[in-house]
Amino acid sequence: MSHHIPTTSSYFTYVPKNMYFPCSYVAATQFSTMGEVVDSSAFIQSPEHRPKPTGTLEAEGIPLIDLSALNSSNSDAIASLVAEIGDACEKWGFFQVINHGVPLECREKIDAVSRKFFGQSMEEKMRVRRDELNPMGYYDGEHTKNVRDWKEVFDFVVEVPTVIPASPAPGDKELTMLHNQWPEFPPNFRDACEEYTRETEKLSYKLLELISLSLGLPASRFNNFFKKDQTSFLRLNYYPRCPIPHLALGVGHHKDAGGLTVLAQDDVGGLEVKRKTDGEWIRVKPTPDAYIVNVGDIIQVWSNDKYESVEHRVTVNSERDRFSIPFFFNPAHYTVLEPVAELVNEENPAKYKAFNWGKFVSARNLSNFKKLHTENIQIYHFRKSDSFETLAEEIRDACKNWGFFQVINHGVPLEKREKLELASRKFFAQSTEEKLKVRRDEVNPQGYYDSEVTKNVRDWKEVFDMMVKNPTVIPASHEAGDNGLKEVVNRWPEYPSELREAFEEYAEEMEKLAHKLLEITELRLESEPIKWLLQRPYQLHQAQSLSTLSNPSPSFGRYTTQGCWSLNHPCTR
Repeated sequence: MSHHIPTTSSYFTYVPKNMYFPCSYVAATQFSTMGEVVDSSAFIQSPEHRPKPTGTLEAEGIPLIDLSALNSSNSDAIASLVAEIGDACEKWGFFQVINHGVPLECREKIDAVSRKFFGQSMEEKMRVRRDELNPMGYYDGEHTKNVRDWKEVFDFVVEVPTVIPASPAPGDKELTMLHNQWPEFPPNFRDACEEYTRETEKLSYKLLELISLSLGLPASRFNNFFKKDQTSFLRLNYYPRCPIPHLALGVGHHKDAGGLTVLAQDDVGGLEVKRKTDGEWIRVKPTPDAYIVNVGDIIQVWSNDKYESVEHRVTVNSERDRFSIPFFFNPAHYTVLEPVAELVNEENPAKYKAFNWGKFVSARNLSNFKKLHTENIQIYHFRKSDSFETLAEEIRDACKNWGFFQVINHGVPLEKREKLELASRKFFAQSTEEKLKVRRDEVNPQGYYDSEVTKNVRDWKEVFDMMVKNPTVIPASHEAGDNGLKEVVNRWPEYPSELREAFEEYAEEMEKLAHKLLEITELRLESEPIKWLLQRPYQLHQAQSLSTLSNPSPSFGRYTTQGCWSLNHPCTR
């Protein structure tokens, strides 16, 4: 059966009745021979992040490294192994290892209990559901880059309790303790998980030492960051069969924040790595009893960008369920991250300012539980390269001397700008009667208007206003003593049908740009990045048409779009 998916922000798709879904995915159910109705809109990736319909290249180039040399006393073999690791980290940021020392029976045990656990009813799994107070346990609503992932997970920490910051706020010194939740079924679940974790932790230390040697450092250079109070955790991933694998992802594109990730995947496959040389998505072919290893943001910072944390994602399919088990090797929360002194010199100065690991990862995790209105914090926010400082200085000078500036190479895709401009032209070209169907008024100032006044003089223009956050809550009036609030809701015309989608795509890109500019300004003022303060902004976007003037001289109609970004109203001063 073919499934028609309308290009709107909310829609339903029919799914074969024998297709399994976590129950929280089901928005409405119609039991019939036709199947079940599932609301899939939360999972839809933007077009540029969807899997290619023509398929993905399969990676034969991702290195497969044999670790058996670690069991020998042959110094040449170990030196060759170190060189292989270094080459893989530098060129790919990913590699696979075999003969790694993790007993196969440990992996088989945890795989078996993982399948049994996820095979239970949703009611049983929800007994160990995680939340914002204790993020360990079962969860089925995680977001990556503000889009919901098509997966279920079960997380548990290595060190019990694991101590982390209570919040990402720079001045908040409060700590919180994470405790594991263990299900009653299967009965050997906890033992299998803890046994496997001990073995993958041993492997992680071996890999960390090899990476350290490949950087020309002593083998144990990084070990002490993990020996006490580590924040490592292990995750069981379950990716159910998906009826829209061309639109959704098991995990959206991202980079891992920690030190190392050691992944066991089954034979279904789905992990894709973004190749550094050309940006192509490359599928990692499953290798029996191999582990996939990738360096995280911490290694990138420690190595001063010699090794890069690489983007990756997970695709889903409609044929088979997929299971994987990543181990995230992370240091103590109080670890201060910065390029190691041995790798910094006059020719290669430190590219990052020092920052706290616990606060960094706490800010990153804010987007796991809900959709935010901005991308979460990244290590580039702490970059202190000369070029970045020069850029910050340029923006400061422009703000001080002009209050205006133009930007190029800004990252906003040209096709999205062109798409909105085309839709805008179509809308304004309609008759006034059609445009007035979505006319704004004093109650709801969103929509079409042609009588705007500036400085008590009417403007020669038509406008169409849209809020990015829909609905947006604003003060009910401008009166000082009035604490009332009201909701402002966007009005969308029937024609052109693509206006809403074009606006929402373009607004998302403009919002990213606005936050980048704010962050650069804040870094220039030598304050902490402020992204975590900007999670619920209210924002206005405006399309304008300046009509043709017949007098005093011929001219052309002009079209512009502009965005206004501000903090949410309780914070506005």
